[in-house]
Amino acid sequence: MIKAAAYCRVSTEKEEQLNSLDNQQKFFCSYIEARPDWQLTEIYVDEGVSGTAVSRRQGFLKMLADGEKGRFQILLTKEISRFARNTLDSIYYTRKLKDWGIGVIFLNDNINTLDPDAELRLTIMSSIAQEESRKTSERVKWGQRRQMEKGVVFGHSLLGYTLQQGKLEVEAAGAAVVRQIFEKFVIEEKGSSVIAQELTAAGVPTPGGGEIWSHNVVLKILRNRKYMGDLVQKKTYTPSYLTHKKKINRGEEPMVILEQHHKAIIPPQLFAAAEEMLKERGRRQREGSRYSHEYCFSGKLHCACCGSRLVARPKKKGDKTYLYWQCYGKIKRSGNPCSCPTLAESYLESVLLEMMTAMGSQEMGDAFTSCFADFYRWLGQILQRGEQENQSQGLWQNALCQLEREQAQLLHLHLRGQISEELFCRENAGYQKEIARVQETLAHCLSFDALSPADRMEKITVYCEQILTGKLFAADFYGGILEKAVVQENKELSLYLVGFPHEIRYTP
Repeated sequence: MIKAAAYCRVSTEKEEQLNSLDNQQKFFCSYIEARPDWQLTEIYVDEGVSGTAVSRRQGFLKMLADGEKGRFQILLTKEISRFARNTLDSIYYTRKLKDWGIGVIFLNDNINTLDPDAELRLTIMSSIAQEESRKTSERVKWGQRRQMEKGVVFGHSLLGYTLQQGKLEVEAAGAAVVRQIFEKFVIEEKGSSVIAQELTAAGVPTPGGGEIWSHNVVLKILRNRKYMGDLVQKKTYTPSYLTHKKKINRGEEPMVILEQHHKAIIPPQLFAAAEEMLKERGRRQREGSRYSHEYCFSGKLHCACCGSRLVARPKKKGDKTYLYWQCYGKIKRSGNPCSCPTLAESYLESVLLEMMTAMGSQEMGDAFTSCFADFYRWLGQILQRGEQENQSQGLWQNALCQLEREQAQLLHLHLRGQISEELFCRENAGYQKEIARVQETLAHCLSFDALSPADRMEKITVYCEQILTGKLFAADFYGGILEKAVVQENKELSLYLVGFPHEIRYTP
């Protein structure tokens, strides 16, 4: 009794193709049953996959595995194009099956790989199948491009839009989240990581339906021109019709760009402002700019109870706004038994000043006696270098120009009615306060640059002494030397300084 198997494949999941697949299977069953000395073992099937690559054809791979185990002696298939559209694959796998004692019979092509001249005929027919596959690929790509030029959208739905029959329709709930992301980024000047954390804490589902947002997802939304009504297609391309692997289109093929193609969720001015801010932040990162809107303790405070980081939360009391730090794990998960206390920014500043005062008077205990002198000299070097760097006139001038541009953008959005009066007044007040601070620092830089080298050194020395004796809190300095602080439930802190080998415990 000869054990026979069959392999059939269709390249799409369209109804007519699936009907063809069903007919192929019925045909193979009847064909094998009509031979009394043959026994059907299995029919291997691949639905909706191309024949130019084997790696994605699970039915084909299973057939090879069973063939190696000797589970059949004859393999039937309709034609060479159903077996493989790649000449090399056709020759390689028929040889492999032949080595295992298995003959492949291509019924429509009248080829049996056990015949002496089978490989010559197989090579010719496989080349024809491969060339047909290439032509089909070119026709499909040409047709898709013509459809794209007519405005037909390829791809899938995205946050804020649903894709139906090649058209994008606004989805209200998702569109509200998109607007919220752009406003947080442009108006509130929050970073992508902060926005991701806030969306996660608010329980907003991600575009994929998950619970946790990442900064990469936020950045992808901020850079997507679809949200201002433009359609950009052909961002990726397929270099080879044999592998079907996509690559990012970096100019290898022309993109299809249609402006004002569909209803916008984000006004073009707001999108342009976000794009400019992304470029500016990227430039700052490349240039290593030290100017930042982040707080001194951002990313440095850790909860001893649940291990989460503490995040900044501003609170307004009267005309003043105070900053507090809360455990993110406690905020994120309601009912979390975490006992981490909320710390005022002023409390953290006072702890660091007290630490520096104690170090300046050498009252830190025996554990620090041996390394204190080296530590003191190290602080002095950092302060001198940091003071000289921070006095750079160009740095603060660039910061001032950036703030003024952002304030102008805010005014522009308000005049166009894109943000409310209340939001404008609140954000504009913040800009005015920050601009005044930078202008004061810039004036200090100009006066510093006008000093003689000896006077500059004296000023640096006084500045260092003020910090080292705990008389002055310099956010840049403490943000630079504080590696992390672990917060206990009784407001006790474990401080770890950059390059300093000992833990510093503070008990209130």
